[in-house]
Amino acid sequence: MSNNVENKPKKGSRTFKYIMIFVFSYLIVVQVSKLMTGPSLLERKHHVKFYRQPIDISNNKINGLDSGSYKISDFNGKKLILSFWAPWCGYCAQEMPHMSHLESQLEKKGYKIIPIVKSNEPRDKIDQFYRRLKINNMPTYVTSDRSLYGKLGVRGFPRFILVDEGGKAVADMRPNWSSGDIYHLFSQLNEIISKQDQGRFLSP
Repeated sequence: MSNNVENKPKKGSRTFKYIMIFVFSYLIVVQVSKLMTGPSLLERKHHVKFYRQPIDISNNKINGLDSGSYKISDFNGKKLILSFWAPWCGYCAQEMPHMSHLESQLEKKGYKIIPIVKSNEPRDKIDQFYRRLKINNMPTYVTSDRSLYGKLGVRGFPRFILVDEGGKAVADMRPNWSSGDIYHLFSQLNEIISKQDQGRFLSP
């Protein structure tokens, strides 16, 4: 006579199964929430990172290459794209011509591109850089203001910083200026800056 024993699932295994279902469901909800409320696909593609708190650089100074001293606040009324670069920077040479081609389109959106180079770079090297790349629509500014670099954490080049109309840096970014969707990116950033959605600001 054989004993037929039913293979019933153990209570512990059922509990583990329910726990795993709950954990995976929670992770899915979290990821969907991030996609809906976090950085957009465009922002992630172009490495846009909003600061947790805007950084006030309105009183920091830059100089025109030939003459004139300006505070960042002198450009109030426009959103600024600060482009920190150096004449020996190979990646700068790749990106800046593409950026210059977008200058007039971005200006219509209320942006002004401000290329900035350290004042200790030789003037002839700066001029050669612009002539070689046939960039003639963007004035260059120089600065010896170390605190500007320090506040924004600028150590390598190129470095692009987005500044709102009040002279506050709101985001760091590494856009691909040759990308076909770059203009759409700045249209999107326009809306974010105008809303001043503090929930979107991240640590620098």
